[in-house]
Amino acid sequence: MVKSARKHKVKHDILGRKKLKCIGSCYQAYGEEIAIFLESDPERNGILNEAFFYLTNEGTPTSKFRIHVYGIDTSSKLDKQFNIPLPGKELTDTDIVANGLIGNDWVKVDLSSKKIKLGRGVFLSMEWVLDFGNSEEPVYQKDFQKYYVAGSEEIMQRHLINGQVLGLTWGYGIQGLMFHKNHDEWYPVSLITPNRHLLYTSMHGINPMIYATYSYSK
Repeated sequence: MVKSARKHKVKHDILGRKKLKCIGSCYQAYGEEIAIFLESDPERNGILNEAFFYLTNEGTPTSKFRIHVYGIDTSSKLDKQFNIPLPGKELTDTDIVANGLIGNDWVKVDLSSKKIKLGRGVFLSMEWVLDFGNSEEPVYQKDFQKYYVAGSEEIMQRHLINGQVLGLTWGYGIQGLMFHKNHDEWYPVSLITPNRHLLYTSMHGINPMIYATYSYSK
């Protein structure tokens, strides 16, 4: 008698956290990136399906942005307490572009065709781009949110916003998972609080509103 191979069921799960409350805003200049590290169980051999980015109604929600997925730089460890690495090799091989509509909602991006393996986790990144018909003219923002991350002194001082605005949340807990790419270098993000003190995200736990879905066999 020949025994047939056991069929594995495909399961779906959340990478990161889905139920997130917006408490602040991330304002960046064109050419800059904001990424979040989303940890995964390596034993599941997960495959990335969809990525979700929350845009506020500030700036220009319809502005197009580029999505990147990065692996882990195994040679880096920024924080010994939390074991936080830096983004490593890019795992996407083509331009992936998306945009919002009116803001204060989630933008869903289908990445299932890329067959990206999660391993122990990936970095999901949003890049502010001037291409794809986006306006060169910044939008004046009279009042910033109580908590915000600004990509430059010009944004802080002149209140001029380029493109879309990414939401920030407390929802990922105390661990700072947010990184900023500028001039091809990655850095942990600093937060501007109402009294203008700079704090590292690993201390206060504010992170970008980004999460994903993935599938695995069981």
